[in-house]
Order: sequence, then C-alpha cells, then structure tokens
Amino acid sequence: MSKCLHLLLLSTLVAVSAACADGTPTDEDGGPVVYEGPSVDDDERCDEDRTLCVDVLIPPSYEGTPRMMAVALYTFVPPIGPPDETLAELEDLELEAGHRYPVVIQPMLETGDWDVWINLYMEGGGEFIPANGIDMVGSSDGKVTLVAEGQILDPIELDFAGGF
Repeated sequence: MSKCLHLLLLSTLVAVSAACADGTPTDEDGGPVVYEGPSVDDDERCDEDRTLCVDVLIPPSYEGTPRMMAVALYTFVPPIGPPDETLAELEDLELEAGHRYPVVIQPMLETGDWDVWINLYMEGGGEFIPANGIDMVGSSDGKVTLVAEGQILDPIELDFAGGF
C-alpha cells in the first residue's frame, strides 16, 4: 500500500473515530449515521424573510409514538425552567428513525442570540419536563444569532432525555 493511500485511510479512520467519540450516533458498521429524507435545504420557504428552518435529526434508536415536538428559545442551556420563547408546538408528527424531520417556522419574529432547544414528547413521557429515557431532546451547538432574513440553522440531533 502506498504511503499516501495509507495516510488517507488513517486520516479517514481518525475523522470517523473523532466523530463517533463525541456521541454522534453510529451505523451498524461503526461509521457516523447518514440521515435520510427531506431537508430544509430543499425548501424555498427558507429563503423568505421572517422564516427559520432547521432539520431535526431523529436517531436510529428512535421508537415509539410521538405526542408533540416543541421548538423553544433559551438564554442558556440546559434549561432549568420554562423557555424564554416558544417558537412552535408541532403535533401529528410522522417521524422515522435515522431520518431528518424538516421544521419551517413562519413567521419567525424573534431576533438576537439564543440557544435553540427541542423537546420531543413521546406517549408515556413527560408533560412540561421531558421524561428521562422516554422523551428526546436536542439543542443548537451553542448560541445562534437569529435575524429577520430567512435562515437555515445547523441540524439539531435528538437524543434521549437525561438528568431532568
């Protein structure tokens, strides 16, 4: 094996290992999960003013019946009380394990720096506070600056709630 090919394979393995070591879900081969399904990247509404778009990533371990997905803004996370702003409460969800769930919020009236937090409440789970091991939660990777123009956030990956 040539030295360049060996270095390429080694750097690929290191990148995959680093991605998986940080809690990123892995597929059956140990690589990072590639989420399927529609994306907000393909939704023309996301270019419109006062629109916020985000792909919610449903992990491969997802199962059960969803009741509601809440998209909220906090000044800091993890949250220790009610949200500063609730952007959406989505019902009648059709979610699939290992798929993206595109969320388009119109009109998006909030601006400024916020942490975006998502609760996915499941049948048998919590009401206002997610139930550990039943409901799922996810948040933006740090604060995002919300603006009046159309905006697509980095995807938010859900995981089972814990520590509530």
